[in-house]
Amino acid sequence: MTKAVGFDEMTGSLVIMDNGVFPAGSLIAYPSPWPERIQVDSIAGRGEQIIEWHDVRRLDPADPWMPASLDEALAYLRGEFAKRPAVEDGFVLTEAASTAMGGHRVVARRDGALVYATYDDPAAVEAVIGVTRGAVDVGGTPDIQRVGPLQEPSWSWADGPVYLGANGQLTQQAPEHGAVLQMGVAVSPTTVFLDIQEPYHLTS
Repeated sequence: MTKAVGFDEMTGSLVIMDNGVFPAGSLIAYPSPWPERIQVDSIAGRGEQIIEWHDVRRLDPADPWMPASLDEALAYLRGEFAKRPAVEDGFVLTEAASTAMGGHRVVARRDGALVYATYDDPAAVEAVIGVTRGAVDVGGTPDIQRVGPLQEPSWSWADGPVYLGANGQLTQQAPEHGAVLQMGVAVSPTTVFLDIQEPYHLTS
């Protein structure tokens, strides 16, 4: 049975038809232990799909492309899984800072001012607008990114979800109280693909 797989530029997401929609950068493809098949997994380690290479198709149903070999199908999938949405001007906000702020910190808008968000402050969690791209002094205007790849050479992430922690910090340890707000997915040790999800408030 044919399986349409690819990067959807309209939504900036990866799509496996009849199986789901996934954040860009969150899927990997490699040869399956079973002959003639390709294994597709999420970077969180969950198996998503096993596809026979000759069943792989592009998302556009009008596109007649068919892979000629397992290697060609695998190259196509890896190419699609490597795509990211372009970070356009509309995705990067500039706000005035009422206090000095560090780079790569999660911020919220409160009473017309920027504050660090923290997982145990429900109002701040609900008002998160993005992550600062650099540090600024009082009165500065930090660039605030909402979506797309964000890099920092000093990071050392494991592949998987990244959450809001305390005092604007990013963390891979999901909070056990307060609110769980996934900010995105680490796609390499030094890169987080920002894709802010709806927060989940935990009961005490």
